[in-house]
Amino acid sequence: MQSQVQLTRNRAATFLIGAVVVGLVLLIALIVLPAPWSHSQSLRRSWQQVSLSDFIAPAVRLSEVQLIDSTTAWLVGYENVGQSSAREGRLYKLKWQNGKWSLSEQYNLPQVINYLNVASDGSIRIIATGKFEGSCCTTYDQILRKDATGWQAETEKFRKVFLNSIEMLPGGQEGWAGGGIEVDSCKFTCSESYLLHYTHGAWITDTTPSLNGRSIVSMDFAGEAEHPVGYAVGEYISRYDGQNWTRVTLPKLPPTPTAPPGQEPCPGLYFNCLSFSKVRTLKPDDVWVLGSSYSTLSTRDSESVLLHLTGGQWQVVMPGNTILKDRPAGTQPMLVSDFSFGSDGYGFLSAYPFELAGNRAYSQIIQVRPDGSLYYEQIAQIEHMILRSISNKDVDHALAVGEQSIQVPTERGIENRLTAMLFSYGYEDDNRTRIPAPSATPKPPRAPTEDKRYSDGYYFPGVGHNVRGRFLTYWQQHGGWLSLATR
Repeated sequence: MQSQVQLTRNRAATFLIGAVVVGLVLLIALIVLPAPWSHSQSLRRSWQQVSLSDFIAPAVRLSEVQLIDSTTAWLVGYENVGQSSAREGRLYKLKWQNGKWSLSEQYNLPQVINYLNVASDGSIRIIATGKFEGSCCTTYDQILRKDATGWQAETEKFRKVFLNSIEMLPGGQEGWAGGGIEVDSCKFTCSESYLLHYTHGAWITDTTPSLNGRSIVSMDFAGEAEHPVGYAVGEYISRYDGQNWTRVTLPKLPPTPTAPPGQEPCPGLYFNCLSFSKVRTLKPDDVWVLGSSYSTLSTRDSESVLLHLTGGQWQVVMPGNTILKDRPAGTQPMLVSDFSFGSDGYGFLSAYPFELAGNRAYSQIIQVRPDGSLYYEQIAQIEHMILRSISNKDVDHALAVGEQSIQVPTERGIENRLTAMLFSYGYEDDNRTRIPAPSATPKPPRAPTEDKRYSDGYYFPGVGHNVRGRFLTYWQQHGGWLSLATR
């Protein structure tokens, strides 16, 4: 009897010791291991500027970056060449090796590259914009594909069609391209959305009625090749279920701010007062959309719109989140220019100042975490810099490109010039050459002595001119500041 009591006591003591050990292990795990959404916060990596002098000419301007995997990236840009300053496309493939980014491949094209698509099967396509031979002003858009012998045309040269996006479905046997087509007789709406469908080895015009307003600006797909789900955005949002396109019902947005005194409110005639510029489909039920809402005809009176489809419901992240208003003290108001999300649900927003020529005109990078929270990233505060494109594959690897406006003394006086810039995140190898932030802040572009602003136009203080009327409408409808890098 006594031995049984002792055995029971020993078992109880063993159980108690085991429970204490398990509890200590769990406590240590809670303290040491961060929650999934706090992973990047614990790392607090910073964005570092990467030297471009080894593989990009000083006159090249960068408009797009795509990070294919943690060691491979593509840069898209253009260069003004010849006495006529004609634009030619530039495409660079970079590889991360030996602790630095190195040039792997380079392609110089006579056309401007408006969009790059690297499909899951490795195929590479671009949207190229060129001028018809013998014409000074008539342009065309065309889809080119790279093979072992070079760049091959996959479509005709479209005279009245402008393309903005190409996306190939998994496997590369099906794809979509979206843009707009000009309307000959029009009063306010001079284009409508246009779709090309890649199937059975050829691009054909899709006859789906216009669902995205004046044009399709961005497209993205997810899911299996047999059951794809995709989204297209422009003035509206459309969903593809593998067979048909249907327009999405948008969530209710906060009221558009009242137009300032003396400013004409946005009428929605020449362009929609709400438009979308990019979509990212992580999963069929996990989609992010970026856009802008206008209170007047001026970009400076717009605000960023960020929508998130999750759990079958669209959520309004912006406007509503105060992070753009809670910017560093004294800096210029900002608008989101681009965003990217990785397969792990982490993303980044790039934001640029409205008044690029103003003092303390800093671009910022904002991290988006899976729980929806937003945080400013650590990036060098460089004045008069605009970030145009950002790309990431996960929380640990990202790239961003942009340009800085600086003053350069010449024989003709002081001129403003743009310098391409590349920033990397998560590549902290000490062997990599890092460029410190400039010790002296460059002076902003000079404003003219006479400030000729028009209430119904957008004023450029660097050159002292306004854009008004239908020129302003077309410019804003096609991306505003961002369009200067692509068309």
